[in-house]
Amino acid sequence: MLEYNLYDNFNPNVRERDYISTPSGNVLRGIPQPKARGILVDYEVWQTGYEFTSSSVFTMEVNVGDVVEVLTTENNPLAIENNLTLDKRLSFWYVITAVDENNKATMKNYFWAAIDGGAVPVTSLNGPVSAVFTSLMTNTSKQLMVYGYYTNWQQMNVTIRWNLKADTVEAPEMAKNIFAKIKTQPFAFTDDREQFGVSENRLYIGLVNDEWVRTTKEIRVDFQQNPTIEQETVVDRSNYNYVDVYVKNADTEKYPSSPKTYTINDSGGVVDLDNYTGDGTDLPGQRVVKTMFYDEQPTTAEIKAEITPDTVINKIYFNQNQLYPLQVNDLVKIWYNGTAYSGHIADRCFTQGVDRLLFVEGTS
Repeated sequence: MLEYNLYDNFNPNVRERDYISTPSGNVLRGIPQPKARGILVDYEVWQTGYEFTSSSVFTMEVNVGDVVEVLTTENNPLAIENNLTLDKRLSFWYVITAVDENNKATMKNYFWAAIDGGAVPVTSLNGPVSAVFTSLMTNTSKQLMVYGYYTNWQQMNVTIRWNLKADTVEAPEMAKNIFAKIKTQPFAFTDDREQFGVSENRLYIGLVNDEWVRTTKEIRVDFQQNPTIEQETVVDRSNYNYVDVYVKNADTEKYPSSPKTYTINDSGGVVDLDNYTGDGTDLPGQRVVKTMFYDEQPTTAEIKAEITPDTVINKIYFNQNQLYPLQVNDLVKIWYNGTAYSGHIADRCFTQGVDRLLFVEGTS
């Protein structure tokens, strides 16, 4: 059985301007007291919402836009600084996105609801992941109030190669790529530490778990944990590995009679076949050719986007082993059916009968 707290929508239009005045300065007022409390019935709730939304029947009337905190009795320590771990009870935060005639609601995880609808220019995707994430959280409007975020910035000191043709990228797409790279998923939690002598309960986004510097846990998953394995295309690029490129002549406005041909080698580099001097063994074993027409010479990144294969990872769903429990954002090496997979626990699902985990293989 799970209980919940129900709140009105955390509207940033109001909450970002609601301050408490102190002699040391103004402090943002925290979240309000819940307007109701009840019990979830026939529920399936996911902690991070990596792949699925959550749902439940509520014991009182709820409305689209309401904020829900699902409560558990489980301890959930969160390392938010090198020498500071919060002693928290595990709870999940959602926004209700739909309600049917039986008062069964669909719920979107708070972080993904907060950034939904946002987009950023591709030109801003420079520097390490930490800079890109900070830009996302500070330079785009949020649909919900977020008081801050916690993460180990050292783990975000990596760079992603953004191979994008569009001028902009949707915020959820960008965020998912970031979190796959650092093997960490976001979730909301509250903290009531004092600011200027005022203790207010505020809601934060955490890219954390119980270890500040995570160590990899090694486990074996067997049939008793009811595992299922699926594949996911995390970067959908191209089914082609060769491209014939025609570039229009600016003076005649005509295309040449023969194209320039490019492919990609085993190291992932773009190869101009006019300048290639190898023996062909580092090129694709079978050609799958497409033809592209441009008004101007495409960049190497644009060519690569047309002929780079998809990035496909494995996902394993399995029941929690209560003798060796795992939590979201644990780094793990899983042995399953004779094969080892390295990645992280990306989500956790609570139902009335099963505590189920989602493992996601890491990308290189």
